[in-house]
Amino acid sequence: MAGGGGVLLTAAAELPLVTMLVSLLTMVSGVTVTRFAFGGVTAPLVGPAGPQAAVPLGVVTLAAALLGLVGYAVLRRPGVAVAAPQCPAAM
Repeated sequence: MAGGGGVLLTAAAELPLVTMLVSLLTMVSGVTVTRFAFGGVTAPLVGPAGPQAAVPLGVVTLAAALLGLVGYAVLRRPGVAVAAPQCPAAM
């Protein structure tokens, strides 16, 4: 949120490029922190069965995919259709 606000402020107030870079870094670091936090939570769930067992990895991967699908279903905007681009040769 802060990174997006910084980008908007930088563009609106015509601030120097370094301000834009700091804002973009702030946005990217939020995504990276989330990724590492998710990895930190799921890593202990994968290892208890030993290094040769792949079942816990499969369960955690399936759970993460289902969580992403649920997140998409909850956050998408229903009723907004995206038109396919028209090929100029087909016209």
